[in-house]
Amino acid sequence: MRSILTVALLSLATIASAQTPELGFCERLAPQLDMKQKGDRDKSGIATYEVNTLGGVKTFFLGGSTTVSFTTEPVTDDDTDVTLDDYLRVRKTCEQTERGVVCNVAEPLLLTIQVKDQKAEVEAKPGERATVAMHKMRISCRNV
Repeated sequence: MRSILTVALLSLATIASAQTPELGFCERLAPQLDMKQKGDRDKSGIATYEVNTLGGVKTFFLGGSTTVSFTTEPVTDDDTDVTLDDYLRVRKTCEQTERGVVCNVAEPLLLTIQVKDQKAEVEAKPGERATVAMHKMRISCRNV
């Protein structure tokens, strides 16, 4: 009886894990930077995540500053060496604009965002697309 119960529980656990949807790029980034979902998902089911890098009421009254950096690195899905051309290509993923920084993730790469002493690293998988942006002191992420 005990072995039947164990097999049944293991089967249920396997079924539950097989049905768990894979997290998207922004869903993997959000917990690392304490990002929260902004509003409801749109009609296509896509959510936008956002975090204020300064945060808090104290900052509202006293002001503040922070340091934020964006870094991209190429990744390969096999054992091939990463070339200088790979680094130059993924470097174009993030660009400085009049409003801040925009990263259009559209290929496998490692995006690292450093905010003060908090470091977030997310690897974009093949086929994943996302827009990560920083405007003023807010970082947002949206799967595309």
